[in-house]
Amino acid sequence: MIKTICKTAAVLSIALLYGCASAPSMEKTQAEVVQYSLPKPAVADKGLVYVVRPSNVGPMVRFNVFLDDKEADSEMGYNRGNQYIYFYVTPGQHVISSKAENWADMPVTVKAGEVIYLKQEVEVGVMMARNSLKVLSDVEGRYLVKDAGLGYCQRKQVSLWPIGIRSSTREKGRLSSRPFWITGVLVPAFASSLHPSNHTHRATNRLVQ
Repeated sequence: MIKTICKTAAVLSIALLYGCASAPSMEKTQAEVVQYSLPKPAVADKGLVYVVRPSNVGPMVRFNVFLDDKEADSEMGYNRGNQYIYFYVTPGQHVISSKAENWADMPVTVKAGEVIYLKQEVEVGVMMARNSLKVLSDVEGRYLVKDAGLGYCQRKQVSLWPIGIRSSTREKGRLSSRPFWITGVLVPAFASSLHPSNHTHRATNRLVQ
């Protein structure tokens, strides 16, 4: 068992070594993105988050992305090798979390109309790849998104409540204090508990775009 773990770590280490190409110069990077338009543009009243995983090391290992907590209904999607995902958030403070063998957390403050970029960096793990998060500049972010494919966007959605404002969700089968959206209309908490969809889906505080 120990030998297997050591071999796995050694193989991943070699892959990381050969998979890390030298970064292009800033001049070259700027020149390549000057005419580039993002797949999803910013909007005036919300912030836009891109999470990109440019490395092809361990391409089949999912790096799952969560917004503001680590519950299943807060997952925004996941990236495999050389992929990106995006989602909108309300202006304010948020925490973006990335799950591989470990959890990596990055607190961010997002302004209305702003686009922020986070990079999932691959690290050597024991049983599978680990990860960390890094904030990128606008030029770096657009450069990496430009050359990546779209990952799995489970929720191309908006968080309606920044940290410190969001209401908590109570246990299933009891009234929820969290409102949710039906075709763009905000439904109060009590009404949401009566909606038929509440029997099969947990109420969400995000709006599908």
